[in-house]
Amino acid sequence: MANKSAKRKAVKKRGVKKKAVTSRAVKKRSIAGTPAKRASKKRGIEKAGAIQKRQWELPTSYCADGKGWATLREVVDPEVPTMTYSELSPEQRADLVAKRISEQPKFQIAMLGAGLLDQKRAMAEVKAQTAIGRALMEIEQRVINHQVNKAMVAEQPKPVPRARKKKPR
Repeated sequence: MANKSAKRKAVKKRGVKKKAVTSRAVKKRSIAGTPAKRASKKRGIEKAGAIQKRQWELPTSYCADGKGWATLREVVDPEVPTMTYSELSPEQRADLVAKRISEQPKFQIAMLGAGLLDQKRAMAEVKAQTAIGRALMEIEQRVINHQVNKAMVAEQPKPVPRARKKKPR
């Protein structure tokens, strides 16, 4: 009987070794990366968390006179007078959100209770200022605030690192 248990232990050890060997091979393959990943690194894809180019061009607010659209680039620029989102009237907010939705190439959003909203329906809901439209306006307000804060941080000059003092020997 002792002989049978020794054989079982030996078989188990071989099984563990085989699993370890195969898992290492899988890990090596996953570390290598796909050709698409290598190509994207060569092309210089934007950093994760960086503001996309199209976000810089989307309307973010109104100019100070209240007549024209102000893009994110203009809102961040201290030289260009713009209105904050809280200064806008409800009609201006609805127009701004509808404009942002219309300028996005593929707009779809799923909402509980409302289902899947396409671009046309979302714009209609926002312009009519229904409960769904107000929810979309709130979502867009948060997106705008997040983009503005992120852009402000990105536009601030980085502090110059101080030279370290060398230790005397």
